[in-house]
Amino acid sequence: MQNNNEKIEFNIDKVNLEAGLINLKADTKPLKKAIDKLVDTVYKGWSELNGPRKIKKYAKAISFAAQKLGLDDEDAKALFHRSISLDIPRLMEQQRNIESIAQGAVLALTENVSDEPVDKDWASYFFDQCRTVSNKDMQTLWSKILAGEITRPRTYSLRILNFIRTLSKEEAELFTKYCSYVFCDSDGDYYRISFDEGNKYLESKGLTFREFNKLDELGLNRHLLAVFPGKWKDSPGIQGNYIDHSFTYFGKSLHITGINNRGGMKIFTAEFSVEHLTSNGKTLYSICGAQPDHIYYNLLKESIKVMEFTVDESEC
Repeated sequence: MQNNNEKIEFNIDKVNLEAGLINLKADTKPLKKAIDKLVDTVYKGWSELNGPRKIKKYAKAISFAAQKLGLDDEDAKALFHRSISLDIPRLMEQQRNIESIAQGAVLALTENVSDEPVDKDWASYFFDQCRTVSNKDMQTLWSKILAGEITRPRTYSLRILNFIRTLSKEEAELFTKYCSYVFCDSDGDYYRISFDEGNKYLESKGLTFREFNKLDELGLNRHLLAVFPGKWKDSPGIQGNYIDHSFTYFGKSLHITGINNRGGMKIFTAEFSVEHLTSNGKTLYSICGAQPDHIYYNLLKESIKVMEFTVDESEC
């Protein structure tokens, strides 16, 4: 058989792709390097996925039809083209999804991008995982991943791409909602702080044991309350251990100090515990778009102060 793939092409038009992406921002000069890298990544990744390998796959399909169905070359080729024509709407939808995600990545890019190219296999796997994603909110998530990988290659592993591909829109929304109540500290820990007033407030927001357990099942948090990760130390002249710990919440830093052990009871650790994010949870936290809840934040501050601990707040 000869020239089975002579009219089969599955490449993105690189010139039109670049023009379309540049038009998204009024001032693209500072982003030229980033956009050039984005165009190259999309072009190579999508072409790798739908270029030679797919052509080879389709050529095998024609050969199969000829040999197994008893068709001559021309009939097998005609059968192939009739079958592929039925697939055109799906391919067009995937093309539109990929272009939408690439356009979203432009909006998430900054001037500071690494000179290191994005791995071709990573790009191919990325587009394979997200090409069927048509929901706008989920596309935004994938756009942020693409922009992040272009900025700093090897930021997102193939494992996390596969994980995010399995998330439903509802699950992603639940996690985003949950992240409005997550704090982080200088040790790289991310956690929800559990305390009575805060838990009651979260229940009013639809976040209960059931939702926390669901996120645990998804592998995003550990729904097993742990000891508050404060830096405990014994202080001269003070009975009991002393907490001295800082953590951040959406641009605000809280510094807590005070005596934990009073009257034989560990006051702070008895009232406050934490629920840690997993590795996947930490990765998704940075791109999920969660917003702060200032009512919850103030509840935490007041609950700490009521127990006679010092709370110093600053911008970070």
